[in-house]
Amino acid sequence: DEVDMVLHPLKSELNFPIGEKYDLDGAEQGERWSLPMHMVDSIFFLQCGRVTTFEQSGGALDILGRLRAVIVEGYAARALQKLPHITLLNPDFYHTKMKPVLAEWAFLWLQKQHLHGIEREEAILYVLEGAVARSDLTLKLQLVETALAKCEVELGEKCEVPEPTKGYLNALSNSATDLLTLERTTLMKQKSDDVESDEALKMRLMAERTALQEARESGLVQRELINEIFELEEGLETHLRTASQRLQELAADILKLQKEIQDLDCPRDDSLDNTTVIWCSSAFKASTGDGDDQDGAEETGTESVHGICNLLEEAGMTCKRCAEPAEAIERAKELQVNRQLRCVLFGGGETAKGCGPSCTKSHYDDGNCLRCGRTQNYHYGHSCQHPKPGQTNTRGSWRDTKKAAQNALDVEPKAFFKELLDKESPFAKEHGALNPNRAALYAGQTSVSEKQRMALWYQGVAVRDTMQDLYSWVDQQDEWAKEEDEKDEAALDDLPPASPLLAHQVSSGTARLEECKAELVAAEALRAKLEEGDEESRKAMQTKVVGLHTKLAASVKERVSQLKGAADTLAAVLQANGLADAAAAMADAP
Repeated sequence: DEVDMVLHPLKSELNFPIGEKYDLDGAEQGERWSLPMHMVDSIFFLQCGRVTTFEQSGGALDILGRLRAVIVEGYAARALQKLPHITLLNPDFYHTKMKPVLAEWAFLWLQKQHLHGIEREEAILYVLEGAVARSDLTLKLQLVETALAKCEVELGEKCEVPEPTKGYLNALSNSATDLLTLERTTLMKQKSDDVESDEALKMRLMAERTALQEARESGLVQRELINEIFELEEGLETHLRTASQRLQELAADILKLQKEIQDLDCPRDDSLDNTTVIWCSSAFKASTGDGDDQDGAEETGTESVHGICNLLEEAGMTCKRCAEPAEAIERAKELQVNRQLRCVLFGGGETAKGCGPSCTKSHYDDGNCLRCGRTQNYHYGHSCQHPKPGQTNTRGSWRDTKKAAQNALDVEPKAFFKELLDKESPFAKEHGALNPNRAALYAGQTSVSEKQRMALWYQGVAVRDTMQDLYSWVDQQDEWAKEEDEKDEAALDDLPPASPLLAHQVSSGTARLEECKAELVAAEALRAKLEEGDEESRKAMQTKVVGLHTKLAASVKERVSQLKGAADTLAAVLQANGLADAAAAMADAP
């Protein structure tokens, strides 16, 4: 039912997320997934013989070797299953055999994350057993309190009947209160008389009470120290988080000021804005031979890709010729950031290769010969009757127009423009997606199907079929929209000049530059002060935590010494009473 609610298409927030987006814990530096990958990598070392997340040498190789031996042992003992993949069958085997080795492997990852201030054994012990929670110590104190109360009841110092509340006593009459007090006193006296009559029992209960009181006092001291340590560590974590956030904000402000100062010192040259055309075409690929069976001719003239590029450059534009789509998209992004990009063109140069010496087909419907430029009527078979001046090969060659129409475009234009205009890409989220009005497909030398035209139309990409249409479209591209600061500067430039004054005049840009420099100096000074103060506060809190840890360790050590003394006394008593085996077992116990 819970799964149905979580995955419900109309009720689940997974389908309609609300509120601000926050990174998951451990996602800032990738720890959330790098640790599981590191751990799983060691498991598959047996099958692959290598790891990809850590250097396979030295101590790491030793750990992997021991883990491999443990896994092989698990297969033999049927604690692990090999097929269809490694599967744990016996949890006890994992905790006793695999977990200690995996803890050492996890410590290597912690070292890679610059873990410091803790010994290797302590870190591995923490990974295996975890930290003692405050609630655990509180539970042990409650058990001690319960045992101490029971011992005091046996000694007759407390009544075994719970003490009535004040509200209950106020509801009773005076005689009933006296009767209740008498009953409690009588019960306590009976217990006391029983203990007094048995000296051995009295001595045992008094010794037990003393031991429990010492345990309670020691536990109270340790609980107070642990609570103080937890509070200090939480305060230190909050302090570090707040200081880090403040420093990040200051760093962002400093970068912003530095960029503004750089822009004021060296204003960007807008003379190259909207002047560069990116053209991705197969015409720019290096020509390659394809055997003797086929022949080709290079497209020339103003209708060709190279001819159109020359016309655009004569008009004052710059053409960046790209043979690969990836190169064209990368260049377009760089020029878009600088606002030098005018448009992106794709296609052109899809020239099919001509027929070769073995061709015997008729080419009356295939246009002009690629060698002499005349139709089939001016040929005897495949021989050119009126060759061009300088033409050495008089055998004509024609393109197969049907094949050219089928294989017109080497690269699917829809995929190219989809990647170029992707609004969800990281580049688009940071700098904005390219306007589809600045992208076009040139179809002057190929045949574009209706299906392809509709797909490009849905993307907002124009298809230009002639050189004149393409040139006019490129020439009419709008200028890039100016940013707010540039609009303000342009508005100031349009104002009429003020009347000259004798006083020294300072331009608005110079004044703003001085303000930015002063703000930058103040921000850097504040950052240095915060870093220094943060370091001092952190050291002071860490020193206090270390002092509390020392006190806690001393208290635990004292308590261990007390327990060891009691155990030695008990072993001596057992030895004296002829129970040597029990005494030896106590001595061997950890």
